[in-house]
Amino acid sequence: MLAIDDTRLNWRHDDQILELVASSDGLLVTQASASLSLQLQRGDRVRTAGRTQITTIATLLAALQAAAGNPIAVDVMRDGVQVHLIWTAATYTPLLPPAAP
Repeated sequence: MLAIDDTRLNWRHDDQILELVASSDGLLVTQASASLSLQLQRGDRVRTAGRTQITTIATLLAALQAAAGNPIAVDVMRDGVQVHLIWTAATYTPLLPPAAP
């Protein structure tokens, strides 16, 4: 299940859960299952994806779509420390809304 609005992304699949909420300093991870392949943890703040500063759900989705199936570097703040992650297309594609026919 994928639900997206201007300020929130909520994704669930089998035992994996991810919820992102827009905040003034990036997207706040409010829920993240331990088995999540994106390596996000509750309390993380997604700051950049590729070279794009992430301030809204729309900017994250646009950055992921621009990656066009290639790996993308994602920077998050975790407990005051910047963490550099690499998301493969297989890990981020489920977050993208279905393409229009």
